[in-house]
Amino acid sequence: MPKTTILIAFAILLILSPAPAFSEQARIKNTLITNDKKDLTIYFYVDGSFTPKIEEAIQSGIPTTFIYRIHLYNKAGDTLGPQIKSRRISHTIKYDPLRKDFTIIASEKKEAVVTQDFKKAKELMAGVDAFPLVHLDKLQKDSQYSLQIKAELDTIKLPPPLNYLFFFASYWDFETEWETVEFTY
Repeated sequence: MPKTTILIAFAILLILSPAPAFSEQARIKNTLITNDKKDLTIYFYVDGSFTPKIEEAIQSGIPTTFIYRIHLYNKAGDTLGPQIKSRRISHTIKYDPLRKDFTIIASEKKEAVVTQDFKKAKELMAGVDAFPLVHLDKLQKDSQYSLQIKAELDTIKLPPPLNYLFFFASYWDFETEWETVEFTY
């Protein structure tokens, strides 16, 4: 009888545990592909990436990193051709509870941004603006291409002994589906 009680209690615990925030919530939006005189430049935004649990983790001082994976392919008919470029961008946010400010470090930017406005900090974390993906001399005029973008929360790594106390931190993870944009240059 005690084994049955333990199994029932474990089943109830699993059912009542918070579910991870997967791609049903977070997704890539507003993708824009443009070019200047020398580079193919992209813009995009991740919508739905800040769940209440992620916001709570950030405001409690846990550094949080978003990883953006970007792939550019030649497109031959309905199939993908060779990969032209693959890039990985990271955005990290750190909250300082003493100064009450957020520091955002974007790997594609030269300098970190510090703000006390959490809304602005979230916008900086979730958006990539004017990122030069590839030099235009690597592309052929009037050819078709496929751009793929994916965002994910880098797994929160807590130092011991917090990693044992907060083993449920993996429930804060999110990952988007691949956003695919096809275009002709």
